[in-house]
Order: sequence, then C-alpha cells, then structure tokens
Amino acid sequence: MACAQPSTSTTVPANEESELDEVCAYNNCSGCSMTMRSFSRFYNDEEALLRFFYSHGVLPCHYKCPTCETRLVKKSQGLFRCRRRIKKKTRRTCDTSVSIYHSSFLACTHLKAVQVAEIVWLYITRRPPRHTFMHLETGLSTKTLVDWVSFIREVLIVWAVNNSQEVGGEGVVIEIEEATIGKRNDNRECFLRDQWVIGGIEWGTKKFFLMTVEDRDTDTLVSAIMDKIKPGTTIFSDCWNDYFEDEDFQNLVVNYPLRFMDPGTSTPPQKSGRMWDEVKQHVPNYGRKNEHYDGYLSECLFMMKHEDHRQRFHEFWKAVAQLHPGLPHA
Repeated sequence: MACAQPSTSTTVPANEESELDEVCAYNNCSGCSMTMRSFSRFYNDEEALLRFFYSHGVLPCHYKCPTCETRLVKKSQGLFRCRRRIKKKTRRTCDTSVSIYHSSFLACTHLKAVQVAEIVWLYITRRPPRHTFMHLETGLSTKTLVDWVSFIREVLIVWAVNNSQEVGGEGVVIEIEEATIGKRNDNRECFLRDQWVIGGIEWGTKKFFLMTVEDRDTDTLVSAIMDKIKPGTTIFSDCWNDYFEDEDFQNLVVNYPLRFMDPGTSTPPQKSGRMWDEVKQHVPNYGRKNEHYDGYLSECLFMMKHEDHRQRFHEFWKAVAQLHPGLPHA
C-alpha cells in the first residue's frame, strides 16, 4: 500500500490544545494499491487504518472546535475532545467532544471500523455469489451483511452517476447490445421476471455505458441514443434491425446522424464482446430484486473500470468521501 501517512508528532501544552500547524495528509492519496497482505495489517493496527481513511478523505485528522475554534487532533476512543482553558481563574475548560466518525460512512454502527473495511474489501474483490463466504469470513449476521451491502451499492450507484459519460463521436465505433438478464428458478417451471438492459462500449477504449429500460419500444431506444451516444457515431449492432422501418428511428439516424455497421461483415474486438458476460456475472442467481438493478449495473461498471482488484479499495473509499464527507477537516 503506497499512501502517505500523516505526522503524529504533535506537542500539546498541558491542559490546553494548541493550534496544530504541521502539514497533515488529509485527502492527499492520488492512487494506492491494496493487496490482501497489506489489508491484513489493519486487523492489528487501528491507527494504520485511520491513516488510510485520513489520506482518502473519509475521516478528518484535524477538526475545529465549534465552541472555541481550537484546532483539534483525535484523542483516545475515537473522539475529538477540546480541553482548552477558557477561564484561567476558574480553570474552566471548553470540554467539547465529538466522534471522529460523526456523519461519515462509518457513523451509527456497532461495528468497528476494521469490520466495515473488511466487508468492503470482500465485496469489491470477489465475484458473486459471495454472501456465504462473507458470512463465514466475518462472522457477522445475514441482516448486518445485507444492510452493509446496500450501503456499498449506494456508493457505487453515486459513483456510476458521477462517472457517467457519453460515448462515440465522429470516427468512433461503438458496439451496442440489448439483453435480458433473467435466470430460471431451479425448483419451478417458470422464469423469473426479465430485466432489459441496453449498453454500449467503444472499440479500443474502456468507455462504456449501461442502462436499464422498462421496455424495448422505439421511444426508449431513441431516448437511450440521444442521452448516451454522440452524433456521428458508427454503431455496430444487429439487435435493432426490427426498428429500421420505424419513421422516428429513421429520422434519428438521418438527422443526428448515425451510421451502422453490419455484424455479418465486421468483427468486433474481443474486449467488447465481454461486456454482457460481465453484466450477468454481477447479478445474483438468487434473491435478486428488480429495484436493485441500478446497484447491480453500477457494480459492473465499477468492476470493469477498475479491473485490477488492488486499486478498487482506493477508488471505493474516494467515492465514499464524496458521498459521505463526514466532519469538516480543519
């Protein structure tokens, strides 16, 4: 793990907090690599985990007392506690305290910070199915894990929204696919309800989009194109042949404009053909819910964007810092 660590050598006068002017390492990590071995040291070194959170902007390493505006450092038990003497004659002190985890991703939980970090690590470095594995590894209850998985998906959804981008453009070829994600219930003769998704990936790059759609009508497809694909794009797809007779679709192709390649005469790069396998691998076989599809697809986007699992821990906690900034750093 290659993160800068904040200085811990501070001098505080007796009975009074000093203004801490040393350079700290808050939110200064621009990229680090986390392996299982480097993560394992957090189990026995809480301060190392806190330094990781400081450098990724998840928690503040300094905080300004809201009562007397003294710059504070964390004391024992995860608290910012102000002991500044405000009346010398009576020896009265400020005595303001606040948890370092207040308003952060780690607030309002009975779990230790290292337990939350472990849940995140297991979730973003393993493919589904992983719930049983996480339960056995952490020893946490199913309800606790389900709750934290929902919190993780919330972060990934916001990450996907913030990193959403148009694809294509003049001279750019994108492969468009439309697919249904549905799996048979092994104990019944019926199929689970299908969910349609539309996606596109640029040839030669990692730019792509995924979006769920309620149906496959022309209006839906036109809306998807206008929202995600730049004018002048060349589209490689055989899934929209049925729509070429539609007047609205024809007008879009001519006026936007768009060009189409025949899959029968052109071969896509191998990488573009992987996208739909990736999508389906991140949708649970059992217990999946339609209202969670945004989370499933956002997870897929995150995993594909950061194929090296060693970089996912860094990227995830950077996204956490944006969604749950916690206490303001001083």
